[in-house]
Amino acid sequence: MWALAATYNQWMKDQNPAAGLDAYGLIKKALALRGTDPQMEFAAALVTLRGPQQDHLVHLQKAMAGSKTDALLGQNLATHFMGDEKRAALSLPANNTTAKKK
Repeated sequence: MWALAATYNQWMKDQNPAAGLDAYGLIKKALALRGTDPQMEFAAALVTLRGPQQDHLVHLQKAMAGSKTDALLGQNLATHFMGDEKRAALSLPANNTTAKKK
């Protein structure tokens, strides 16, 4: 249902049959019920592209972590997020902001 609500919200602005449905709220509920699910984190990252920014980054990081064992998820992440410098930086270790000198 969340995917349908999100699709309608993007596609049919004027006569949206899913008006009033909160796609992101439905995804968060699914995540709460399912626990760790990188594919759902990817869905949440897509739905939050326009905000809230902090939630978007958290979902994207969790999806990226799960893509290490899910090739299709990795392909989808590359398709939707490759080339964006902000998101590429997420793959760097959080505490390594500069390259170490040898």
